[in-house]
Amino acid sequence: MRLHRTLSLAMTALMMLSGLVVFSSQASAHVPIYDSGGPTMDSALQIPNPSISYATYAEFEAKPNQIQFYSISVTENQKQYIELDVPSVGSSKGFAPILLLIGPGLSAPDQNTSDMLNFFGVNLTAGQGALSWEYKGPLTEEEFEPFTQVVLLKRQSLNVTLPESGTYYICVTQQPFHPKPNENYIFVVTKYILVTGTLEKFTVADYILIPYDWIKGHLFWDENPAFFMLPTYAVVIGGIATAALLRRSRPTPSAVGVRRPEQLVFYVALAGGLLMLGGAVNQLIFLFGNPLFSLGIGETIVLTLQSIGIVLGIFAIRQSFTVLKPTKWFRIFVAAVVFAIALIVGAGFIVGPVLFLAAVVAGFTMSRRKVQAA
Repeated sequence: MRLHRTLSLAMTALMMLSGLVVFSSQASAHVPIYDSGGPTMDSALQIPNPSISYATYAEFEAKPNQIQFYSISVTENQKQYIELDVPSVGSSKGFAPILLLIGPGLSAPDQNTSDMLNFFGVNLTAGQGALSWEYKGPLTEEEFEPFTQVVLLKRQSLNVTLPESGTYYICVTQQPFHPKPNENYIFVVTKYILVTGTLEKFTVADYILIPYDWIKGHLFWDENPAFFMLPTYAVVIGGIATAALLRRSRPTPSAVGVRRPEQLVFYVALAGGLLMLGGAVNQLIFLFGNPLFSLGIGETIVLTLQSIGIVLGIFAIRQSFTVLKPTKWFRIFVAAVVFAIALIVGAGFIVGPVLFLAAVVAGFTMSRRKVQAA
């Protein structure tokens, strides 16, 4: 009966995840790349696939006259989506980068584009043309990104048809690219996101690394981990401290004679469950706490994923209290199912499900040895 119920829960969770895949095809999610473009065309950062939606997180140092190159390889008459965003934090708030596109079959550069190319020493080869887009819209048009729970400021957004097969270069530079005479222009560290492609396509590794990318993204925006991870810390530390106090003040018969290694197994399993619960609570607080939050497709996906994370965390916490009891093999199966679903939905920042599964296996081994010794 218990195994049948577990299998039913597992199938329900997998069906929910399948539904999320369908919804995610309509949401704005990108495969992240954390790297800035090269300073020349020869050192341009290659975007793996121009059709897949990649978000490249890049930055300019606090010095003037910088340009960064990215390259894409396309087929004839391919339609290409390109977008630039900047974070609504720190010195990047007022950043309005210039976007240039260089490649075969494009029209000859106009005077302004030609001036930019000459200033940066970019020489076009035979058959190459160049286009440029300066951002002249509002600097404060904010957009909430639900998957990372950060606020972005939209800059250039365009769809272009690339007329010939070959390599095209997407260039991002500062604005103004050369200060006017006697102008006191202060250059500061500025960050931006270059989005290319529209096809939402993720590998299994991309899904598993979502929690890691969530942390890496917030660190990239210079946020303090003592702040943006605070709810997770509170749940994990508070949960372990509460469990320790309860076990000390009200020891159960099963806890009598428990050795230190077995205590460690219990706390490792508990920490795994608390990480799943705390990580989900963490992201929900950031999701609902943002003043720009509204229940769209992306927000619904995040809400569903974190809800699954909460359920998994509570289940793992409950299981941690019986992890040292004599068990059957189906407990290993249940732990493996929790482990797999937790990795897919990003519960516990990868570490949580790993700790939980390791503790269940260790507890199972210890309990089996006790039974055999008896």
